[in-house]
Amino acid sequence: MELGAEEGRECRKFFLRVTFNDYDQWKKVFDEADDFRRSHGVVAESVHRDVDDPQKAVVLLTVEDLVRLREAMGSPEFREIMQRAGIQGPPEVWLAEKRAQ
Repeated sequence: MELGAEEGRECRKFFLRVTFNDYDQWKKVFDEADDFRRSHGVVAESVHRDVDDPQKAVVLLTVEDLVRLREAMGSPEFREIMQRAGIQGPPEVWLAEKRAQ
């Protein structure tokens, strides 16, 4: 497993594929939700916009506490963030962990 910023902290990768109405609106709300993500176990993230469909993106989250993140994703606050961001439908979600070579 990958270690986080603090030595000994195991992290997993959490992928979300989202479809939105407007990238700029979505990104603004995504950036505003940084404290929400951090308070629920996310230690790093990156955004990758789909080159074939500019209304889609993949978000890669590095997570130290998967239980807290899953709880957050079921919360009213998360639903409100998704609504403000203009997310269309539920995100496609999958979890991965780095394996030894």
